[in-house]
Amino acid sequence: MRRIIIKKILRSCIILTLVLLNATLTTNIFGISLTLNEVLKQYNVQFDTKGSLTVIRNFKYPAKEKIFHTIIAQGKNNRIEIEIIKPMLKEQALNYSDSKYKIIKNLYGPQIIPYSGTLTTTTECPEDKKPTETTIEVMGEPIRVLLANATDRYVLGVWEDDLIKTKAAFAMVYDKENKTIYQIIIFQPYKSFNQDEVLDILKSLKNIPES
Repeated sequence: MRRIIIKKILRSCIILTLVLLNATLTTNIFGISLTLNEVLKQYNVQFDTKGSLTVIRNFKYPAKEKIFHTIIAQGKNNRIEIEIIKPMLKEQALNYSDSKYKIIKNLYGPQIIPYSGTLTTTTECPEDKKPTETTIEVMGEPIRVLLANATDRYVLGVWEDDLIKTKAAFAMVYDKENKTIYQIIIFQPYKSFNQDEVLDILKSLKNIPES
C-alpha cells in the first residue's frame, strides 16, 4: 500500500512538472508579469522599441528536435505576436519564409463560398484592401513586410469594412547567428495605424551579447 501511495505521489509530481514546463505562462514563478524583452532574452535578441510590452501568452514546446515558441505581448495600442522556431538552417528558413508570405497574400485572394446544391460564388478582395509590401532592414538583412487588414480578434484575411478593425505588419526574420526564425506580426487599431511606428518596432530588433 505504501509503495502504491509513493508511486501516486511521484506521478503527480511528474504531471505537475510537465504542466509547469509546457503550459501557457504569463508570469514568472514569483507571479511577476514578464516583458517581451525578458522572454526574448533567452534567444539573445531584444526590441529597442516596445520591448517593455507585457507578455500575455508565453508557450514553448519541443518537437522533432526543434523548439517552437509562441509569445504575445500587449500594450494600449500595440500587440506583438511572435512565433519562434529553432534551430533552422538558412535555406530551410528562406523556403519557410516564402511559404508564409504566400499564405498571407492568398488570404486576400479570391475566396470560393459554397452553397447548397451545385451553386458556388466567389468573393474578390478589392485592390485597395489587399496587403501592401515594403522592405526594411532588420539585424543587417533586408526584410519583406506585408501591411494587411485584420479583425478585432487579430485575424488576417478580411476586407469588408465592417470587419476591418485592426491592421498588421507581418514579417519573417531570420537570425543567422542563432539559427532562429521569427514570424512577427504587429497589430494596431485600424483607424490609428502608424506605418512608420510599426516599421520602427521591427527595425529595432537586435542581437544582444550572450549573458
